[in-house]
Amino acid sequence: MNAFIHLTPEERYSACMQVEEPMRLLAVNFEKDFWVCWVCWTHARTLRHARH
Repeated sequence: MNAFIHLTPEERYSACMQVEEPMRLLAVNFEKDFWVCWVCWTHARTLRHARH
């Protein structure tokens, strides 16, 4: 997950385009899903740390 975040916008675009055909998923949807998962994961981590 962190590796994707640290890519340049051009590299992220290329990575998303590489999964478009094999996964039969639009690149824009793949990237959107990544960011939704990242936000949820980050939020969950923050909540866990706040409880301790």
